[in-house]
Amino acid sequence: MSMKQKLFSVLTALILGCSFLVAQTIAKAPKDSRLVPMGTFYMDYINGQDTVRKQVSVNSFYLTNEVNNKEYREFITYLKANPADTLFCFDLSRLKEASRYWRDKKSKDSTFKRTVSDKWMEAAKPFVLFKTNTELLKDIIDTNVWQGVFANDKKLQQKYDHYFSDKEFNDYPVVGVNYENARWFCVWKSKTDYEQRISQGKPIENDFRLPSEVEWMYAASQGKTKSAENNTIHSAKEGEKNALKIKNLSDNVCEWTTSNGEYQFSHDLNPDTESNNSPNKIVKGGSWKTGQGIGERKLCDKNARNCYTGFRMVKTLTVYPAKKV
Repeated sequence: MSMKQKLFSVLTALILGCSFLVAQTIAKAPKDSRLVPMGTFYMDYINGQDTVRKQVSVNSFYLTNEVNNKEYREFITYLKANPADTLFCFDLSRLKEASRYWRDKKSKDSTFKRTVSDKWMEAAKPFVLFKTNTELLKDIIDTNVWQGVFANDKKLQQKYDHYFSDKEFNDYPVVGVNYENARWFCVWKSKTDYEQRISQGKPIENDFRLPSEVEWMYAASQGKTKSAENNTIHSAKEGEKNALKIKNLSDNVCEWTTSNGEYQFSHDLNPDTESNNSPNKIVKGGSWKTGQGIGERKLCDKNARNCYTGFRMVKTLTVYPAKKV
């Protein structure tokens, strides 16, 4: 190819690329969320006895406020109203196994000639997680996590004993939830969002999910967040915010992530490869009761529940073709 031909090819690609960008639109921000634009940052990882600094690239995503009591009560109300229904999600960390499965089967079985879609679905079935609403309800929240917290103040203790049910705490972050509770809330939120969009004739968007530690730290790195000195829990709609106007990354409640601390640098810590089967999960950020600051990090049993750990959701930015006028 001559230099002129190469130059023409590059210019054509640039023009087509610009046209493609112009012809696209991005999804609107979910309620009570902020856009975290794609970018790169340096993050320190604890690798055994060593601390490793790595440059990581992160795709754009929306990050919500801390999920509050009112939202979580709506989740429970849905489960109670539809006890026979089932929620399901893919264990994304195991889809690589599914991919290997049908590739190996194809190489060993010359008659295995179905469509990619058929092969993929057959392979993926063992990696789909199902939970009936009745099963979820059996262990959906521990509302007793406040017992004895304010033992020296009887009046205050009585008030917080009704933290989850009292409408005064509607906008306060839900606590008493473990990792699985938080994950299935995201599945339910995705389901309701999907059904609503279908009924309104709107395009489908990416699902809600818990953030990886990388995503959480990247959002926290966007502008300084003042370390608050709050020793009481407060509304998720209030509190210190960073340059992206994301609130309470340094205090209020610690937050569940999908990460388990076992980093694999070869895949740049894609959140989709984190294992849901790990018994421990990284909890990020400070809280009203523990240390405060965005650098706070704990490896916790994913079944742990307490009065100072909650969660927030992410949704990878959806980009789709703009409607023709």
